[in-house]
Amino acid sequence: MGLGLYVYLEPFVLLLSPMSISGIHGQLLEVTVVACNKLKDTEWISRQDPYVCLEYASSKHRTRTCTDGGKNPTFQEKFVFTLIEGLREISVVVWNSNTITFDDFIGSGKIQLQKVLSQGYDDSSWPLQDKRGSTIKLYLSFKLIMLNVVIFLDRFPFRK
Repeated sequence: MGLGLYVYLEPFVLLLSPMSISGIHGQLLEVTVVACNKLKDTEWISRQDPYVCLEYASSKHRTRTCTDGGKNPTFQEKFVFTLIEGLREISVVVWNSNTITFDDFIGSGKIQLQKVLSQGYDDSSWPLQDKRGSTIKLYLSFKLIMLNVVIFLDRFPFRK
């Protein structure tokens, strides 16, 4: 008689101190683009129409255009990135959408992931690289998903 072995993988979510567990590769990071404040105004006549581009490794996401958003647009858009071990920042670029000419660059910045990876969330405002004190408000959340392995033995090779 042989030994029958069945493995059942049961997912569960770990909410406490994700960085205390080794390895984040393949885990999911949720990023909500909340708003921007004090943006440089690139329009002369009308209000600008900003949007935000996020980049993490080869993954790119773009918010909708906030029509007439001006200097303080709100977005409230959520995106999901798959984490890569050792990559600890997201690049952001804010643009003004134009229909006739090329889009105008407003500002850019780097979002550090240390806090969200150690505490499970980060709701900071991040500076954009400009001279106006522009910021972008993001909400980052991370839940380390582990696999709980349960092994079933259907026959035991006990013989007397």
